[in-house]
Amino acid sequence: RPLRYLRMRYPNRQCCITGTTAEFQVFGEGYPAGTIMQSPIYDLEAVRNVTALSWQVETPEGTRVEIRSRTGNLLQESYVFHDKNGKEVTERKFNKLIPSFKGRIDTVRSPGDDWSIWSQAYEWSDRGFLSPTPRRFVQLQAYLLSDDPMQGAILDEMVLSYAEPLAAATRAEIYPIQAEPGQRTEFTYYLGWDVGAGSTGFDQLLMRSKADIELGEIRFGGQVLNAEVIPVDGGWDITFADPFVRAGLIELDFASTIYRQQMPFEAFLASGQGERQIRQRVDVGDASNAVASEATAVSMPVGPALIDGLALSATLVTPNGDGIGDLLQIEFALLNVLQPRLLHVALYDLSGREVRVLHDQQQTAGPITLSWDGQDESGQLVAPGNYILRVVVQGDAQTHKTTKIIALAY
Repeated sequence: RPLRYLRMRYPNRQCCITGTTAEFQVFGEGYPAGTIMQSPIYDLEAVRNVTALSWQVETPEGTRVEIRSRTGNLLQESYVFHDKNGKEVTERKFNKLIPSFKGRIDTVRSPGDDWSIWSQAYEWSDRGFLSPTPRRFVQLQAYLLSDDPMQGAILDEMVLSYAEPLAAATRAEIYPIQAEPGQRTEFTYYLGWDVGAGSTGFDQLLMRSKADIELGEIRFGGQVLNAEVIPVDGGWDITFADPFVRAGLIELDFASTIYRQQMPFEAFLASGQGERQIRQRVDVGDASNAVASEATAVSMPVGPALIDGLALSATLVTPNGDGIGDLLQIEFALLNVLQPRLLHVALYDLSGREVRVLHDQQQTAGPITLSWDGQDESGQLVAPGNYILRVVVQGDAQTHKTTKIIALAY
């Protein structure tokens, strides 16, 4: 297992031991538990649209590689001074040296103030670039991890793909930026862009989110645009009849239901089709003077509840086969459950005995719909009377639960 501290003891039962330790060495076998590799800063020589990052790795069982990126347009430069023997000296001392005693001066470049933070780890090779783009400078990071000291991951190569930007700069924001959980809300997405000498323009807008998106009106310069809208997994692909080659502002109305804090709505400019398609991620910023959100993620009022809006189609279930009240519909929403958590929904009699499990699986935030036909686990109708519906989900700090009483008669 990985070690951080090592203590050396000198057992002494006979007499005192005096002396000093001249050298202490510790050797291990195999591969380290984790190694970080960081690239130099790559200069693309101009502001470029980075379209993809791909790599080749060898990951035996028990190993993995996490790859991240960051980008920016500004660099900070510092200088390292040396004397004629190659020894590092301060700038003040260097300036006092006679010319024949002066050595080289190294220029060290580091990220400037406008650089992005490291991106989240890439899940797939060649599936788009996660850091802000277009930018001039790019830096990459690879984290080689191993749970088995006898196995190690190998990074063979990394390939950065880039092209001329579709737009020189982009800005997007959403209004409103707060919504009630589980309630259908109308939003407007504002997208502004600038063009430059190398901008090629775009004719597609790709909207992506883990929340559902119901598109409404699309406007440009106050005029409603006609566009081809195609639903895809996680959003919509919008294709315009004519490409945008000049600066402008698009307003896109849509509706969605929010179940988690800071639900992001991302957009990409695009041009071309299939393998020739070029995408450019849209930056967050001040797109319109009409609103002042400067955000593309929607929040909810802060609250501790994970279970919201538990509703029943009826409080009385009558499973007698007449088609009226035979089936109980149960609806509620899970809020702010970002990682899969165990959701257990079951019915109990008044003695506390579990009679029917309706749900017992890992679940994330979103709407939940279940039903009960009045039967127990063996498929037999339960006895008439009152039953307790209990919804339980495991939270980070505690277990959240809510209950309702259901009456059954036939």
